[in-house]
Amino acid sequence: MRKRFATLILILFLTVLIGCTEDNGTVGQNVYIDGIDISGLSRAEAIEKVQAGVQKRLIECTVTVTNDVGDSVEFTADKLSVKTDTEAVIDEALQGGTDLFGDENKTLETTVLFDTSGDAERIGELVKELNREPEDAKVCFNAEADGYFDFSGGTEGFEVDAEKLAEAMDGMIVEDGIELFAEGVKLPPEYSVQEARQEHTLLAKFSTSFKEEPFNAENRVFNIVKAAELINGSCILAGESFDTNKVLGDRTEENGWRTAPGIRNGKYEQEYGGGVCQVSTTLYNAALLANFEINERYHHSWPMGYIEKGRDATISTGGPDLIFTNTSGASAYIFAIADETDCSMTVCIVGKPSSDYAYIEIKTDCIETIAQPTDEYELDSELPDNTKKRERKGKEGYIVRTYREFYDASGQLLERQLVSEDRYEPFSTLYRVSSDLYYASK
Repeated sequence: MRKRFATLILILFLTVLIGCTEDNGTVGQNVYIDGIDISGLSRAEAIEKVQAGVQKRLIECTVTVTNDVGDSVEFTADKLSVKTDTEAVIDEALQGGTDLFGDENKTLETTVLFDTSGDAERIGELVKELNREPEDAKVCFNAEADGYFDFSGGTEGFEVDAEKLAEAMDGMIVEDGIELFAEGVKLPPEYSVQEARQEHTLLAKFSTSFKEEPFNAENRVFNIVKAAELINGSCILAGESFDTNKVLGDRTEENGWRTAPGIRNGKYEQEYGGGVCQVSTTLYNAALLANFEINERYHHSWPMGYIEKGRDATISTGGPDLIFTNTSGASAYIFAIADETDCSMTVCIVGKPSSDYAYIEIKTDCIETIAQPTDEYELDSELPDNTKKRERKGKEGYIVRTYREFYDASGQLLERQLVSEDRYEPFSTLYRVSSDLYYASK
């Protein structure tokens, strides 16, 4: 009877104890969640304590996001929305309690997951350093570079797809050392290096030589070098005209020009800026090869020794000029270089090539040779008797047609344009003679 009574008392004691635990929501002894002792805590207290631990885990969890070029940003998990089963785990602890007669700990773990389905905007802000603005190509003149220009920039930009990143993170377990790759959109530059190179392509290159006498006279070479320096680096905008006389200025002593032979009145005379016609001639041929429109151009009184007939261009202060227009549709640049070592004058024109043809050639056709007239004699009463001096050397005349021919990449002729028809008048040889010879010839 006593034994049955003792057993009944024990059962009643345990029932009351367990009932108190459930009714009061008090956790039993030796209960740990995420390593946190919650023994004897109420449900609310346990939730608060475990949640504090979860928050600490979030702060300690580093998320690293890397973009397409290896740039990365880091942030902690507490910056984003998460979901956790903390309350469910605590309820499990409350229901199960611990072994009231044992010393073993009851250990439980919570699970924390990213809940980022609605966090795209916040994620976008966190990883904005991974975004790159596209960089347009830059073009810098460099006389030492092939093609005279250096190119830089022209790089793609990048914008993280925050929606995809949020989707990739959603439901992921929060744990330290998370690494993610950010997908995104490539942002092309408005002006690429390829476009820049295309608009700075060598359109034409033409050279003449001043190696032979009399073209290599010191003052003449000085004037050539000076003219080349004034022209070099000129930029002609699309549709803009280049006026050679305007660029060079008046050829005077005050402007730093030297005297050298130039053609006047059918013969060579010393004049300031003598020799610049070789520069204008070289420039003219480069402009033809670049398919620029020639607005004004004049040939010399007779053909020059440094260029084919029909391809020369004479200029003078206050007189003939060379003017052409950039019809390429983009800016063009003129580079004029007088090489005193090589004794050459070179003009390069850089710009945007046409898609209508691959290259241009200049051809000339001498359609008529005009005989030199009979010699002429001019009285010079100051000459002693029986004296004859040649004042001017006679020359044949010519009629020359110059053509601009357009070819495709295979060398097929596409079009032939008549550029000019030049008439070089013939000259008689002119002598100055003494009175006796002059009247004897009459």
